[in-house]
Amino acid sequence: MAERKPLASVGGGIVEMPAIDTLPVANIPAVVAAQTNAATSKATPATTDEIPLADSAASFGLKKLTWTNLRATVLAWIITQANAWTGLQTFRDLRETIVTANTSTAYTINLANGTLFSLTLTGNCTFTFPTATSGKQFTVLLKQDGTGSRTVAWPSSVRWVGGTEPTVTATAGQTDVISFIADGTYWLAFVAGQNYTRS
Repeated sequence: MAERKPLASVGGGIVEMPAIDTLPVANIPAVVAAQTNAATSKATPATTDEIPLADSAASFGLKKLTWTNLRATVLAWIITQANAWTGLQTFRDLRETIVTANTSTAYTINLANGTLFSLTLTGNCTFTFPTATSGKQFTVLLKQDGTGSRTVAWPSSVRWVGGTEPTVTATAGQTDVISFIADGTYWLAFVAGQNYTRS
């Protein structure tokens, strides 16, 4: 009696499969495509759902990727890209990364860490700013410590309205809000508000 070979439904037809457990490489794309097309749709993947992957680093052997892995990988890739959003973007929620620190007598603004700086003056502070790359901007919440009367020295790259540098609030515990926008040469500064009580 002749050996009966397994049958498979491919693209609406019946295909005789090899007696061994593996398909010839040439048949794999057709089988995978047909089964994918016939599969039930799933709108919301579960974290443990698995996606087939042809691993290029292992002679395109079949591996699996979970939805959790894929989501984390894509997110990490997006975060590290220097994206240029040229079309209209609509965001439902937006939050800046906040950096909280004490200044001591010197403090360097590092925009790689965030764009909103909640800084407590714990000494007469000299600030260092990054290069005024056009379009960059950040805001400083500048709070006096419990002693108060701390002074501030701004970088020469900062330009103020009317050329007049404001006097920071000297009262202990009070906060000034100051924003900076770069024009490519200077940091254009403006005081959003002064003498806020935050505690």
